[in-house]
Amino acid sequence: MPVNAGETINDTIDFEGLLKGDELATGTPVVTFNPAGLTISLIAVNTANQVVEGRIVLPGEGVDYRITGFVTGLYKVEITITTDASSVRIGEAWYEVCG
Repeated sequence: MPVNAGETINDTIDFEGLLKGDELATGTPVVTFNPAGLTISLIAVNTANQVVEGRIVLPGEGVDYRITGFVTGLYKVEITITTDASSVRIGEAWYEVCG
């Protein structure tokens, strides 16, 4: 996703393609990112419908979060969730930041 340096964004990672059957995300997601320097907050399994790339992400099928601290470069954000079936799933998002 293209981002401008200094922006604050709210985003959702869609796990629908990684979940099996009626499986849903539960608990507290774990976030990692590279390179360092970002601040990620408001991390939670989505509780309302969200639109991601034109698709509706139903409650429990995504993770919402806010990111600040972007400077020029390429960032990878990984979010690890546990599901109600005790599975672990990892989703990712890439952000290309322009000055």
